[in-house]
Amino acid sequence: MIILTQESRPVMVTYRCLLPREVDNLLVPVCLSATHVAWGQVRLEPTWFHIGESAGLAAAQAKHTGATVADLDVTTLQQRLLASGVPLAYFNQLTQRPESPAFERWQRAACAGEIDSFDYPANGRP
Repeated sequence: MIILTQESRPVMVTYRCLLPREVDNLLVPVCLSATHVAWGQVRLEPTWFHIGESAGLAAAQAKHTGATVADLDVTTLQQRLLASGVPLAYFNQLTQRPESPAFERWQRAACAGEIDSFDYPANGRP
């Protein structure tokens, strides 16, 4: 018998989960590194879509810049994902559409670790 005492919360999957330790210049978007707890989020289709798009853009960026996938500028990758309308973080009360004025600001703040909650603060500022 399992008793769940807390509501499930969305999680962010880091880019480094796609990089195997033992192999250089390889992206692994399907068999990525995750604990059994994190796998609960990773297995969801919307998460797979974002992981696949992230891996594809990372591969294109690596080819374009001549860098290995482990040496990519992740900030540039995040900018490209945001420009494509891919949310990098989830917020409960914030409109998650790229055309929303606060979309990019909140996404960047979450990636920078400036926000530690999925709840949109009352003051409306990250």
